Amino acid sequence: MDSAGLEIGEVRMLYQGEGISSPRAELITRRAFEIFQDMVETDVQRINREQAIEHLVVPPIEVSFAQMPDEAIAQATAETLFRALLNVI
Repeated sequence: MDSAGLEIGEVRMLYQGEGISSPRAELITRRAFEIFQDMVETDVQRINREQAIEHLVVPPIEVSFAQMPDEAIAQATAETLFRALLNVI
């Protein structure tokens, strides 16, 4: 992903629990980063600065794969990623 001068190299995400499969995890992850990219582009003035962040530590996200729709899980993931980014810039 390259948005507003933000480049994300490697992402590692771990999904655990009932109701999650590899294909579903991939779809949720892709959607989460689409939402995240939209958030970055919306808030580009705060984010658009030259800064290298070697590791972005993101806290665990509590969701229910059995009860929540994929879009809600992706939204929660994107919001948590965005808050983590804002905390280090």
